[in-house]
Amino acid sequence: MKNPKVSIITPLFQSEKYIQRYIDSIIAQNYDNIELILVNDGCTDNTDKIVEENRSKLEGSGINLVYIKQENKGIAGAVETGLKVFNGKYLMWVDYDDILFSDYIKTKVDFMEKNPDCKMCISPVLVVFEDDIDTIVGVRERKIKNNQADSLFFDLIIEKSPILLSICHFIDAEAFLTVNPKREIYHSRIGQNWQILLPMAYNFKAGYIDKPLAKYVVRSESVSHARKNMSIYFNNCKKILINTLKSIEMPEKERLYYINLVNYKYRRVFLSRIFKIHMNFRRKIFSLKILGWDFDIYRGCDG
Repeated sequence: MKNPKVSIITPLFQSEKYIQRYIDSIIAQNYDNIELILVNDGCTDNTDKIVEENRSKLEGSGINLVYIKQENKGIAGAVETGLKVFNGKYLMWVDYDDILFSDYIKTKVDFMEKNPDCKMCISPVLVVFEDDIDTIVGVRERKIKNNQADSLFFDLIIEKSPILLSICHFIDAEAFLTVNPKREIYHSRIGQNWQILLPMAYNFKAGYIDKPLAKYVVRSESVSHARKNMSIYFNNCKKILINTLKSIEMPEKERLYYINLVNYKYRRVFLSRIFKIHMNFRRKIFSLKILGWDFDIYRGCDG
């Protein structure tokens, strides 16, 4: 009996440093019937060359490569391009710098086939730094206590558990198309996970695998970029959440509750950042007393 087809959507942007390792991890899967959708989102480096050099290798391994090149639309726009064309029974969307273990797909398909009431499944990932991918520095996982009701939808909104990494998730395609028949998601350059996961979590049951099946690679440039643009980042997160909530079919009273929750969440985030900036400012100013400055003009700022 032929294995169910698994579609993998991976957006590519300036990915020459990581794409070969990623392709190798797909070829190494101990599972047949994979559709790999690579979306070249306006790369200007050697990404295109590397993908083309691996085309015959992928196809020789029985992997159906769908390679799409487009002008840059951002990560969500690139993922949406893949959503428009995938045709597998199961769907996953993976970043090009992630590292999949060889049993990733088989383990998840086996779980979904044995648990048809679950329309999505989540597994832990090991966290590594890009300069030493063999040293595990952490584990990202979601733990559900026995007999505890799963509040996945709520927890996704407030980010209670570290489960917003795309590499953790695997979903039933038919269920996804039930809640997203147009195969469209809100476009944002900072991510696509809420747009896919929230409608699924609101409408369907999730299952959990307690075995890590991949490594999530922390890249130095991503960390430094995020730190420099946190206010913009949080504002974009808020937009993603509110626009996605507006797209989900639910009672208006319930929708308003969740939108208010999002507003409250980011109000607290922004206030905490303002307070932190203010306190850092005060520490820097008053540390200069040794220079004999007159600080009376600053104390008025304290209220």
